[in-house]
Amino acid sequence: MTDIKTGFVGIKKEIDIIKVLRLYRYCSFLITSTYFVLSGETHSNTKKAFIIGCIGVSAFLLNYLYKHYLSERRVLIFLIALETILNTFILIPSGGLESPYIWYSINTIVISSVALKKKIYCWLSFVTYIISSTWLFTILLKPGDKLLNIIGKELNLLLCLALFTGAIQILSEYYKRVQEKNKELNEVNSHLISANNKIKESMDYIMELYQAVHLLSDQQDSDSLIDIILEYTRKITKSETAIFISFKKGKFNIRIKGSKVKETEIRSILAGSANEIWSIKGTRIIYAGDSSLVLSPVKSSFGTYGVLGVVPDSEVRDYELKDQMKFLTELGKIALERNELERINKGLLINEEQNRIANEIHDGVLQKLFGISCAIYGLKKQAGSININMMKSELSGIQDSINSAMKDLRATIYGYSWKKEGKNNFVQDINSYLDFVRKNHGTYTNFELIGNQDLLPTGHKIAFYRIVSEAVSNSIRHGKAQHISVKLTIGDKNTVLEIKDDGTGFDSKILNNTKKMGMGIRNIESLAIMLKGRMKLESKPNEGTTIEIVVPAEYNSIKEDLYEGVGG
Repeated sequence: MTDIKTGFVGIKKEIDIIKVLRLYRYCSFLITSTYFVLSGETHSNTKKAFIIGCIGVSAFLLNYLYKHYLSERRVLIFLIALETILNTFILIPSGGLESPYIWYSINTIVISSVALKKKIYCWLSFVTYIISSTWLFTILLKPGDKLLNIIGKELNLLLCLALFTGAIQILSEYYKRVQEKNKELNEVNSHLISANNKIKESMDYIMELYQAVHLLSDQQDSDSLIDIILEYTRKITKSETAIFISFKKGKFNIRIKGSKVKETEIRSILAGSANEIWSIKGTRIIYAGDSSLVLSPVKSSFGTYGVLGVVPDSEVRDYELKDQMKFLTELGKIALERNELERINKGLLINEEQNRIANEIHDGVLQKLFGISCAIYGLKKQAGSININMMKSELSGIQDSINSAMKDLRATIYGYSWKKEGKNNFVQDINSYLDFVRKNHGTYTNFELIGNQDLLPTGHKIAFYRIVSEAVSNSIRHGKAQHISVKLTIGDKNTVLEIKDDGTGFDSKILNNTKKMGMGIRNIESLAIMLKGRMKLESKPNEGTTIEIVVPAEYNSIKEDLYEGVGG
């Protein structure tokens, strides 16, 4: 792109030179021809018409030729020499030094000064005109006059022409220097444009990486994790297609993101290297006809998770792509490794909780149930020999023991539940954050919850808290908001989070059209996508901003309230 711009600048300069030369040629032709016509009866009208016609035709033809051959040195020298000879044939019959066309002849001096590097061509034209206008003119048309007398008579004109030629030389030299400096400035400018584009690309690259890391850290499902890795591999490498190859049950499984190539084409490219893919070290490029595939393994100390690959565009540089793939596979390895460790850790926590519950049930509840069983067995044996009052007393004792056992069982099951202490950490955390904002920034904040927050999965609660903190932070830093309201509505089909402020606002239509979001908005949108929801942003200058997050309901939590009244 930079080279094209530089080329356009060069072409524009060339066109400007041609315009100046063309303008001088036509102006000098019109002025000198007018003066020649009005100069008296020295020449006949037929002769005048013939001379003007010849010069006019040559002017149009030479302008055309100079325009097309200005950059070809040899052709240009030939054209200047040809025009010099033609001008000589015009000067002699039109009056020599007294001819007004002496000023039209200066065209060759101007062109040779500007377009040719050597000064000699300019002075050769000048000398040719002087000789033809004096010596040849005297020999052919005024043989009785002396050459020295003619030169002495027109000495001022000769001196003026010489000074004019010298001035043109000096001006053309300065013009060439300015042109060289201009060229240097254009080169510097092109480098600056290139550097600026690289900085923009780097900023976009960093933002994409930040967003990728942000999303990868929130994923718990390995399939979703791989999808995100593939999506950001496409974005960062600017490739149409990204693939992830895993080896399960004795065959390759290929996951493709993008529409440029199909799985059959990928398999045909890999066909000759199927046995080597799993042992790839570093980044490798596989060629198959006009197509190519860049592969890089995703490995960790636990083993190989798979092979990440892209189908590169022809414009992408190999060394840049290899560096990007190296970083992306490292990022993918960390994300998949973390996911695996969390899965193992979750399993260990579940086992630990199961052991805790089993031990506490065995040590407390089971002993009480055994005592209750023995009491019921004894009461059954004595049923025929004891009176009703004693039986009621025994049954009351058994009921108390059952209630005690149920209380212990509930305490064991919900030993780590927030309801054991009657606290709601999710709502409390949001209120605490909004209180912190109110105290430190003087911004009025309000939180409204509609619906049962127990129905929200833990992942949703974490994401909603992060969205609230990100949106409120943006409202204060960028919007200078004085009032912020947060409303969370938990419905049967959707959960809706709405954050409103009265800040400075902006034109959200421009943001939606250009897709140039700030880091905060990007994070909020990423969190909404992670929850399989959508973000809607509305804002106008000086009218505040509204962010609405709509997430489909995924009620996976255990309804603890169902167990609250057991034995109560």
